[in-house]
Amino acid sequence: MNTIYIVVSVFCFLLAMLSSFILFFINKEQKFSNRLLAIVIFLYGLQSIIVFLVYSTYFLEYVHFYRAFGPTTLLLFPLSYLYVRSVLTGENSFRKYDWIILIPSIMYAINLIPVYILPYHEKKELIQHFLAEPSTQNKFNDGFLPPYLLPIIRVIWSCYFLFLQIKLIRQFNLKSNVSSLNKELIKWLQLFTLILMVFASIHILFIVFSPFMNWSGKVPDLTVMMIVLVISLRLFTQPQLLYGLYLPTSIHFPSTNDKMVTEEPTTFFDQEVKDMIHANIYSKNKAFKEIVDNHFKKNNSFLNPTYHLDDLVEEIKIPRHQLSSYINQEYGINFRNFINKKRIEYIIENYHKPEWKNLTLEAIAN
Repeated sequence: MNTIYIVVSVFCFLLAMLSSFILFFINKEQKFSNRLLAIVIFLYGLQSIIVFLVYSTYFLEYVHFYRAFGPTTLLLFPLSYLYVRSVLTGENSFRKYDWIILIPSIMYAINLIPVYILPYHEKKELIQHFLAEPSTQNKFNDGFLPPYLLPIIRVIWSCYFLFLQIKLIRQFNLKSNVSSLNKELIKWLQLFTLILMVFASIHILFIVFSPFMNWSGKVPDLTVMMIVLVISLRLFTQPQLLYGLYLPTSIHFPSTNDKMVTEEPTTFFDQEVKDMIHANIYSKNKAFKEIVDNHFKKNNSFLNPTYHLDDLVEEIKIPRHQLSSYINQEYGINFRNFINKKRIEYIIENYHKPEWKNLTLEAIAN
């Protein structure tokens, strides 16, 4: 049985590294949201390698990995929430108070100082005890706090952000008429949230019942690996998510006759509704449309086969995140598809010109 865990954990780690690498370095669309997702997958990949160290007993050789990635577990759910928020709101950077999510991780690291500074042989004895009875891992007093307190804090902290994430998706669905092009993306965000819900539920059950029933830690370990598998395989089977994530569109912007929602956000994280109402996105997008259309009427730069969003940003001097958000919201597609649409319109407009009559379809495409 341990051999299966070892093989699967290594596979999950490699898959997580590949997915996070593509999202972080290769994907050129929606960099901010995709890099947040890359970090989340990377952190789950680190948990997979810990599973490998445990079941292969390599922990006894690399004792300094013990609890080394523990503080990162407090970042999994907050970063997942920030990822979903950035996708649904088109954000391209962190907000003013987002740094607060680091506080519990820093406090966790401080709490683990006693185990971090243990001499090599003492830490090895601790790991031997852990490997001999892994079901008692929550009974080890590794830091300053009581052994059961930290898992409880982690669950409460994680469930708080999971609640915000669910609430955010629900608010978006209630206030938006999602275009058909983006239904798959919404389904992906819902699946992503469901996976986190399952993960949180299993850990809650483990924390509640393991002290009384000596449950094995294999179930939470398996859950971590399944998360990596499901997320990575979903991304690889839907390349549009992995290589060019498009944003949800058709948000209902209130007109002057509409009754605006005036409910104040309940927390400093819950700014989504307020931002959408007060940002005056509709009028800004109308101005952007006029600028872009006039630019392309005078300059057919989109015919350049290597034309990229950064090229258009340089030409019309509109900030990259605003231009990308405008294209996503106005057309419901990413920049690559937007440019291809412009090229097709160009062909239709010029197809009947005399100088085009003798051109083959391949020549027109070139």
